Amino acid sequence: MRNVACGIVLMMLAAGCGSGRGLSSAVQSESPAKTIRAGDPEWIKTIRQGRDCESVDREAVEAWLAKNLDKKSTRKDVLEVFGKFHTARRPYDLDRPERDRTIVYEYQFWGGNRGYWTYLVFHFDTKTDLLIDSGLSYAICGYCPHVLAYDGRWRLEGKMLAGCVGSARKGADLLVLPRLEARQGRLLVTLSNPAPEIDYITQASLAGVALDDRQHLDVSVSGDLVVWRQQAEIPLAPPPAVNGVSELTVDIDPESEDDVLVLELRNTSAFEDEMRRVFLDGKPEDKKTTLTVSFQGGRSVEIKPVGTKFLRRVVVPLPRRTRSVTLRSPGDFWFTRRLWIGKEIKQKHPPMWRKPTNAQAIGLSPMESAVLKFSVRSDESSAKRMGYVLRIQGYYDFVKNRALPRRISR
Repeated sequence: MRNVACGIVLMMLAAGCGSGRGLSSAVQSESPAKTIRAGDPEWIKTIRQGRDCESVDREAVEAWLAKNLDKKSTRKDVLEVFGKFHTARRPYDLDRPERDRTIVYEYQFWGGNRGYWTYLVFHFDTKTDLLIDSGLSYAICGYCPHVLAYDGRWRLEGKMLAGCVGSARKGADLLVLPRLEARQGRLLVTLSNPAPEIDYITQASLAGVALDDRQHLDVSVSGDLVVWRQQAEIPLAPPPAVNGVSELTVDIDPESEDDVLVLELRNTSAFEDEMRRVFLDGKPEDKKTTLTVSFQGGRSVEIKPVGTKFLRRVVVPLPRRTRSVTLRSPGDFWFTRRLWIGKEIKQKHPPMWRKPTNAQAIGLSPMESAVLKFSVRSDESSAKRMGYVLRIQGYYDFVKNRALPRRISR
Protein backbone atom coordinates (compact mmCIF):
# COMPACT_ATOMS: atom_id res chain seq x y z
CA MET A 1 0.00 0.00 0.00
CA ARG A 2 1.28 3.45 -0.84
CA ASN A 3 1.56 5.80 2.10
CA VAL A 4 -0.43 8.91 1.24
CA ALA A 5 0.47 10.72 4.46
CA CYS A 6 4.18 10.60 3.70
CA GLY A 7 3.52 11.92 0.24
CA ILE A 8 1.85 14.92 1.85
CA VAL A 9 4.89 15.42 4.07
CA LEU A 10 7.15 15.65 1.03
CA MET A 11 4.77 17.96 -0.76
CA MET A 12 4.93 20.36 2.20
CA LEU A 13 8.72 20.17 2.24
CA ALA A 14 8.64 21.06 -1.47
CA ALA A 15 10.89 19.97 -4.29
CA GLY A 16 13.50 22.71 -4.34
CA CYS A 17 17.24 22.19 -4.15
CA GLY A 18 20.33 23.70 -2.65
CA SER A 19 22.50 25.98 -4.66
CA GLY A 20 25.90 27.59 -4.48
CA ARG A 21 28.93 27.98 -6.70
CA GLY A 22 32.26 26.24 -6.44
CA LEU A 23 34.21 24.49 -3.72
CA SER A 24 33.15 26.80 -0.89
CA SER A 25 33.89 26.68 2.81
CA ALA A 26 31.45 26.85 5.71
CA VAL A 27 34.14 27.41 8.33
CA GLN A 28 33.35 30.95 9.44
CA SER A 29 34.16 33.16 12.40
CA GLU A 30 31.63 34.75 14.70
CA SER A 31 30.49 38.22 13.59
CA PRO A 32 27.78 40.68 14.54
CA ALA A 33 24.46 40.56 12.73
CA LYS A 34 24.24 42.65 9.60
CA THR A 35 21.23 44.96 9.20
CA ILE A 36 19.71 44.42 5.77
CA ARG A 37 18.05 47.50 4.27
CA ALA A 38 16.12 46.02 1.37
CA GLY A 39 14.21 48.23 -1.05
CA ASP A 40 11.24 45.86 -0.98
CA PRO A 41 11.09 44.78 -4.63
CA GLU A 42 7.82 43.21 -5.68
CA TRP A 43 9.11 39.62 -5.51
CA ILE A 44 10.05 40.05 -1.84
CA LYS A 45 6.60 41.45 -1.04
CA THR A 46 5.06 38.42 -2.76
CA ILE A 47 7.12 35.98 -0.71
CA ARG A 48 6.28 37.74 2.57
CA GLN A 49 2.59 37.51 1.74
CA GLY A 50 2.87 33.79 1.11
CA ARG A 51 1.86 34.13 -2.53
CA ASP A 52 3.41 32.64 -5.67
CA CYS A 53 5.21 34.98 -8.06
CA GLU A 54 3.74 35.13 -11.55
CA SER A 55 7.26 35.36 -12.95
CA VAL A 56 10.81 35.39 -11.64
CA ASP A 57 13.61 37.57 -13.00
CA ARG A 58 16.56 35.42 -12.07
CA GLU A 59 19.19 38.07 -12.73
CA ALA A 60 17.33 40.64 -10.60
CA VAL A 61 16.93 38.19 -7.70
CA GLU A 62 20.56 37.08 -7.80
CA ALA A 63 21.73 40.70 -8.02
CA TRP A 64 19.68 41.57 -4.94
CA LEU A 65 21.08 38.61 -3.00
CA ALA A 66 24.65 39.53 -3.93
CA LYS A 67 24.13 43.16 -2.88
CA ASN A 68 22.20 42.62 0.35
CA LEU A 69 23.44 39.30 1.79
CA ASP A 70 26.93 38.07 2.57
CA LYS A 71 28.70 35.62 4.87
CA LYS A 72 28.11 37.99 7.83
CA SER A 73 24.34 37.78 7.39
CA THR A 74 22.47 35.71 9.96
CA ARG A 75 19.35 33.59 9.93
CA LYS A 76 17.54 36.41 11.77
CA ASP A 77 18.51 38.84 9.01
CA VAL A 78 17.05 36.60 6.33
CA LEU A 79 13.83 35.92 8.24
CA GLU A 80 13.30 39.64 8.84
CA VAL A 81 13.41 40.27 5.09
CA PHE A 82 11.52 37.28 3.70
CA GLY A 83 9.17 36.34 6.50
CA LYS A 84 9.02 33.90 9.39
CA PHE A 85 7.32 30.54 9.84
CA HIS A 86 3.90 31.95 10.64
CA THR A 87 3.71 33.38 7.11
CA ALA A 88 1.89 30.72 5.07
CA ARG A 89 4.19 27.96 6.40
CA ARG A 90 7.21 29.66 4.84
CA PRO A 91 10.09 29.15 4.74
CA TYR A 92 10.08 25.38 4.53
CA ASP A 93 12.61 23.89 6.95
CA LEU A 94 14.30 20.89 5.34
CA ASP A 95 15.04 19.38 8.79
CA ARG A 96 18.66 18.37 8.32
CA PRO A 97 20.29 15.83 10.67
CA GLU A 98 22.49 17.15 13.48
CA ARG A 99 25.68 15.86 11.88
CA ASP A 100 25.20 18.17 8.85
CA ARG A 101 25.50 21.21 11.13
CA THR A 102 23.23 22.98 8.65
CA ILE A 103 19.80 24.60 8.65
CA VAL A 104 18.23 24.81 5.19
CA TYR A 105 15.26 27.07 4.46
CA GLU A 106 13.53 27.47 1.12
CA TYR A 107 10.85 29.91 -0.04
CA GLN A 108 8.63 28.94 -2.94
CA PHE A 109 8.21 31.01 -6.09
CA TRP A 110 5.90 29.87 -8.85
CA GLY A 111 5.84 30.54 -12.57
CA GLY A 112 8.28 31.62 -15.23
CA ASN A 113 10.65 29.17 -16.79
CA ARG A 114 8.05 27.13 -18.71
CA GLY A 115 5.89 26.63 -15.62
CA TYR A 116 8.48 24.80 -13.53
CA TRP A 117 8.60 25.44 -9.79
CA THR A 118 11.18 27.88 -8.52
CA TYR A 119 12.65 28.21 -5.02
CA LEU A 120 14.82 30.60 -3.07
CA VAL A 121 17.15 28.58 -0.84
CA PHE A 122 19.25 29.56 2.19
CA HIS A 123 21.82 27.43 4.04
CA PHE A 124 22.91 28.42 7.57
CA ASP A 125 25.58 27.08 9.93
CA THR A 126 23.91 25.79 13.11
CA LYS A 127 26.81 26.82 15.37
CA THR A 128 27.23 30.39 14.16
CA ASP A 129 23.76 30.98 12.64
CA LEU A 130 25.61 32.62 9.73
CA LEU A 131 24.60 32.32 6.10
CA ILE A 132 26.64 29.72 4.21
CA ASP A 133 25.01 29.92 0.81
CA SER A 134 21.92 31.23 -0.99
CA GLY A 135 20.43 31.24 -4.46
CA LEU A 136 17.61 30.30 -6.80
CA SER A 137 16.74 26.71 -7.60
CA TYR A 138 14.30 25.03 -9.96
CA ALA A 139 12.09 21.98 -9.90
CA ILE A 140 14.59 19.90 -11.85
CA CYS A 141 16.38 19.53 -8.50
CA GLY A 142 13.26 18.12 -6.92
CA TYR A 143 13.66 15.07 -9.12
CA CYS A 144 15.03 11.77 -7.73
CA PRO A 145 13.33 9.55 -5.12
CA HIS A 146 13.29 11.25 -1.71
CA VAL A 147 14.02 9.18 1.42
CA LEU A 148 12.50 9.59 4.88
CA ALA A 149 13.56 7.66 8.00
CA TYR A 150 11.37 7.11 11.05
CA ASP A 151 12.59 7.93 14.56
CA GLY A 152 9.19 8.62 16.09
CA ARG A 153 8.48 11.12 13.32
CA TRP A 154 9.39 11.10 9.64
CA ARG A 155 12.75 12.68 8.85
CA LEU A 156 13.76 13.74 5.35
CA GLU A 157 17.28 12.32 4.97
CA GLY A 158 18.03 13.02 1.32
CA LYS A 159 17.61 12.07 -2.33
CA MET A 160 18.92 9.04 -4.21
CA LEU A 161 19.71 7.94 -7.78
CA ALA A 162 21.08 11.33 -8.91
CA GLY A 163 21.28 11.39 -12.69
CA CYS A 164 19.59 7.99 -13.20
CA VAL A 165 17.16 9.36 -15.78
CA GLY A 166 15.67 6.67 -18.02
CA SER A 167 16.23 2.92 -18.01
CA ALA A 168 19.52 3.31 -19.91
CA ARG A 169 20.93 5.18 -16.88
CA LYS A 170 19.66 2.74 -14.29
CA GLY A 171 21.97 2.65 -11.30
CA ALA A 172 22.48 1.91 -7.60
CA ASP A 173 22.91 4.34 -4.74
CA LEU A 174 23.58 4.21 -0.99
CA LEU A 175 22.43 6.74 1.59
CA VAL A 176 23.32 6.95 5.28
CA LEU A 177 20.22 7.34 7.49
CA PRO A 178 21.60 8.95 10.67
CA ARG A 179 18.19 9.35 12.33
CA LEU A 180 16.68 5.94 11.64
CA GLU A 181 15.67 4.19 14.88
CA ALA A 182 14.09 0.84 15.68
CA ARG A 183 10.46 1.08 16.82
CA GLN A 184 8.60 -2.02 18.06
CA GLY A 185 11.10 -4.32 16.37
CA ARG A 186 10.88 -2.60 12.99
CA LEU A 187 12.82 -0.07 10.96
CA LEU A 188 10.68 2.09 8.68
CA VAL A 189 11.91 3.91 5.57
CA THR A 190 9.75 5.80 3.10
CA LEU A 191 10.53 6.36 -0.58
CA SER A 192 8.59 9.38 -1.80
CA ASN A 193 8.15 11.08 -5.17
CA PRO A 194 7.32 14.82 -4.93
CA ALA A 195 8.13 15.60 -8.58
CA PRO A 196 6.55 15.22 -12.05
CA GLU A 197 8.27 11.91 -12.71
CA ILE A 198 7.84 8.17 -12.22
CA ASP A 199 10.25 6.44 -9.85
CA TYR A 200 11.18 2.83 -10.58
CA ILE A 201 12.86 1.04 -7.66
CA THR A 202 13.86 -2.50 -8.59
CA GLN A 203 15.77 -3.43 -5.42
CA ALA A 204 16.04 -2.12 -1.87
CA SER A 205 18.00 -3.31 1.16
CA LEU A 206 19.22 -2.01 4.51
CA ALA A 207 22.43 -2.60 6.48
CA GLY A 208 23.16 -1.83 10.11
CA VAL A 209 26.53 -1.44 11.84
CA ALA A 210 27.18 -1.15 15.59
CA LEU A 211 29.16 2.00 16.44
CA ASP A 212 30.73 3.57 19.49
CA ASP A 213 30.37 7.26 20.32
CA ARG A 214 33.47 8.31 18.38
CA GLN A 215 32.83 6.30 15.23
CA HIS A 216 31.13 7.37 12.01
CA LEU A 217 29.50 5.29 9.30
CA ASP A 218 29.75 6.53 5.72
CA VAL A 219 30.01 5.30 2.13
CA SER A 220 33.22 5.11 0.10
CA VAL A 221 33.67 6.39 -3.43
CA SER A 222 33.47 2.75 -4.59
CA GLY A 223 30.17 2.11 -2.75
CA ASP A 224 31.48 0.25 0.31
CA LEU A 225 30.45 0.94 3.91
CA VAL A 226 33.27 2.46 5.96
CA VAL A 227 33.44 2.90 9.74
CA TRP A 228 35.97 5.60 10.59
CA ARG A 229 37.20 7.75 13.45
CA GLN A 230 37.94 11.42 12.96
CA GLN A 231 41.51 12.60 13.58
CA ALA A 232 41.41 16.11 12.13
CA GLU A 233 38.97 18.51 10.48
CA ILE A 234 40.65 20.74 7.92
CA PRO A 235 39.23 24.24 7.28
CA LEU A 236 38.47 24.99 3.62
CA ALA A 237 38.72 28.42 2.01
CA PRO A 238 36.84 29.43 -1.16
CA PRO A 239 39.18 28.77 -4.10
CA PRO A 240 39.56 31.18 -7.02
CA ALA A 241 37.84 30.09 -10.23
CA VAL A 242 40.22 30.15 -13.18
CA ASN A 243 38.83 29.63 -16.69
CA GLY A 244 35.61 28.20 -15.24
CA VAL A 245 37.41 25.66 -13.04
CA SER A 246 37.45 25.57 -9.23
CA GLU A 247 40.58 24.06 -7.73
CA LEU A 248 41.59 23.70 -4.09
CA THR A 249 44.73 22.10 -2.63
CA VAL A 250 44.94 21.04 1.02
CA ASP A 251 48.19 20.14 2.79
CA ILE A 252 48.32 16.94 4.86
CA ASP A 253 50.86 15.68 7.40
CA PRO A 254 52.79 12.93 5.55
CA GLU A 255 53.75 11.29 8.87
CA SER A 256 50.14 10.71 9.83
CA GLU A 257 48.89 7.14 10.15
CA ASP A 258 45.44 8.16 8.90
CA ASP A 259 44.13 6.24 5.90
CA VAL A 260 40.85 7.87 4.84
CA LEU A 261 39.85 11.26 3.50
CA VAL A 262 36.19 12.18 4.06
CA LEU A 263 34.52 14.91 1.99
CA GLU A 264 31.21 16.57 2.86
CA LEU A 265 29.69 17.88 -0.36
CA ARG A 266 26.75 18.38 -2.67
CA ASN A 267 26.18 19.65 -6.19
CA THR A 268 25.48 23.29 -6.98
CA SER A 269 23.11 25.49 -8.95
CA ALA A 270 25.63 25.41 -11.82
CA PHE A 271 25.19 21.64 -11.95
CA GLU A 272 21.44 22.13 -11.82
CA ASP A 273 21.62 24.49 -14.81
CA GLU A 274 23.63 21.92 -16.74
CA MET A 275 21.12 19.14 -15.97
CA ARG A 276 18.22 21.35 -17.05
CA ARG A 277 20.01 22.03 -20.32
CA VAL A 278 20.60 18.31 -20.91
CA PHE A 279 17.35 16.75 -19.72
CA LEU A 280 14.79 19.49 -20.33
CA ASP A 281 16.27 21.20 -23.37
CA GLY A 282 17.75 18.10 -25.02
CA LYS A 283 21.26 19.52 -25.32
CA PRO A 284 24.38 17.32 -25.19
CA GLU A 285 26.55 17.40 -22.08
CA ASP A 286 29.53 19.61 -22.87
CA LYS A 287 31.27 19.65 -19.49
CA LYS A 288 32.57 16.99 -17.17
CA THR A 289 30.46 16.88 -14.01
CA THR A 290 32.62 14.68 -11.77
CA LEU A 291 34.77 15.97 -8.91
CA THR A 292 38.41 14.87 -9.20
CA VAL A 293 40.37 14.17 -6.02
CA SER A 294 44.09 14.03 -6.81
CA PHE A 295 47.12 13.10 -4.71
CA GLN A 296 50.74 13.86 -5.40
CA GLY A 297 52.33 11.22 -7.58
CA GLY A 298 49.52 11.21 -10.11
CA ARG A 299 46.92 9.07 -8.35
CA SER A 300 43.37 10.41 -8.60
CA VAL A 301 39.77 9.41 -7.83
CA GLU A 302 36.61 10.71 -9.48
CA ILE A 303 33.41 11.30 -7.51
CA LYS A 304 30.18 11.15 -9.49
CA PRO A 305 27.41 13.71 -8.86
CA VAL A 306 25.54 13.10 -5.60
CA GLY A 307 22.66 15.50 -6.20
CA THR A 308 21.75 18.94 -4.93
CA LYS A 309 20.05 20.23 -1.77
CA PHE A 310 21.39 17.60 0.67
CA LEU A 311 24.96 17.12 1.88
CA ARG A 312 26.64 13.77 1.36
CA ARG A 313 29.84 12.38 2.88
CA VAL A 314 32.13 10.43 0.59
CA VAL A 315 35.09 8.40 1.90
CA VAL A 316 38.24 8.28 -0.27
CA PRO A 317 41.25 6.04 0.54
CA LEU A 318 44.22 8.15 1.59
CA PRO A 319 47.59 6.91 0.25
CA ARG A 320 50.42 6.62 2.77
CA ARG A 321 52.72 9.61 3.20
CA THR A 322 50.33 11.89 1.35
CA ARG A 323 51.50 15.50 1.51
CA SER A 324 48.59 17.17 -0.27
CA VAL A 325 45.24 16.55 -1.91
CA THR A 326 43.71 18.62 -4.70
CA LEU A 327 39.98 18.97 -5.42
CA ARG A 328 39.17 20.01 -8.96
CA SER A 329 35.72 20.80 -10.32
CA PRO A 330 35.13 21.94 -13.92
CA GLY A 331 32.08 24.15 -14.29
CA ASP A 332 31.72 25.01 -10.57
CA PHE A 333 29.49 21.95 -10.18
CA TRP A 334 30.46 21.12 -6.57
CA PHE A 335 30.11 22.65 -3.12
CA THR A 336 32.56 21.11 -0.63
CA ARG A 337 31.82 22.22 2.91
CA ARG A 338 34.17 20.25 5.17
CA LEU A 339 37.02 17.77 4.90
CA TRP A 340 38.23 15.27 7.49
CA ILE A 341 41.28 13.06 7.84
CA GLY A 342 40.58 9.87 9.73
CA LYS A 343 41.34 6.25 10.48
CA GLU A 344 39.24 3.39 9.15
CA ILE A 345 38.01 0.96 11.80
CA LYS A 346 38.17 -2.53 10.35
CA GLN A 347 35.08 -4.63 10.99
CA LYS A 348 35.30 -8.27 12.07
CA HIS A 349 32.32 -9.22 9.96
CA PRO A 350 30.91 -7.69 6.76
CA PRO A 351 27.60 -5.82 7.13
CA MET A 352 24.49 -7.93 6.68
CA TRP A 353 22.04 -6.53 4.14
CA ARG A 354 18.35 -7.32 4.65
CA LYS A 355 15.42 -7.03 2.28
CA PRO A 356 12.15 -5.34 3.30
CA THR A 357 9.64 -7.67 4.92
CA ASN A 358 6.81 -6.23 2.88
CA ALA A 359 6.54 -6.37 -0.90
CA GLN A 360 6.00 -2.80 -2.05
CA ALA A 361 4.90 -1.23 -5.31
CA ILE A 362 7.94 0.43 -6.81
CA GLY A 363 6.40 2.53 -9.56
CA LEU A 364 5.72 5.81 -7.78
CA SER A 365 3.72 8.47 -9.61
CA PRO A 366 3.90 12.14 -8.56
CA MET A 367 3.00 12.75 -4.88
CA GLU A 368 3.00 9.02 -4.10
CA SER A 369 5.19 7.23 -1.57
CA ALA A 370 5.79 3.73 -0.23
CA VAL A 371 6.92 2.56 3.21
CA LEU A 372 9.57 -0.16 3.38
CA LYS A 373 9.58 -2.23 6.57
CA PHE A 374 12.74 -3.95 7.81
CA SER A 375 13.13 -6.31 10.76
CA VAL A 376 15.53 -5.47 13.58
CA ARG A 377 18.27 -8.07 14.05
CA SER A 378 18.84 -9.55 17.51
CA ASP A 379 22.38 -8.17 17.76
CA GLU A 380 21.11 -4.68 16.93
CA SER A 381 18.64 -4.67 19.81
CA SER A 382 21.46 -4.86 22.36
CA ALA A 383 23.83 -2.43 20.62
CA LYS A 384 24.39 0.95 22.27
CA ARG A 385 24.34 2.81 18.95
CA MET A 386 23.56 1.72 15.40
CA GLY A 387 24.32 3.25 12.03
CA TYR A 388 22.10 2.39 9.06
CA VAL A 389 22.54 2.66 5.30
CA LEU A 390 19.86 2.23 2.64
CA ARG A 391 20.78 0.80 -0.75
CA ILE A 392 18.43 1.02 -3.72
CA GLN A 393 18.63 0.30 -7.42
CA GLY A 394 16.50 1.83 -10.14
CA TYR A 395 15.86 4.97 -12.13
CA TYR A 396 13.30 7.70 -12.69
CA ASP A 397 11.61 8.81 -15.87
CA PHE A 398 10.01 12.06 -17.04
CA VAL A 399 7.75 10.14 -19.42
CA LYS A 400 4.17 9.88 -18.18
CA ASN A 401 1.56 7.16 -18.54
CA ARG A 402 3.98 4.26 -18.71
CA ALA A 403 3.16 0.85 -17.27
CA LEU A 404 4.54 0.49 -13.73
CA PRO A 405 6.38 -2.52 -12.29
CA ARG A 406 4.17 -4.17 -9.70
CA ARG A 407 6.43 -5.14 -6.82
CA ILE A 408 9.86 -4.66 -5.35
CA SER A 409 12.13 -7.68 -5.74
CA ARG A 410 12.80 -9.74 -2.62
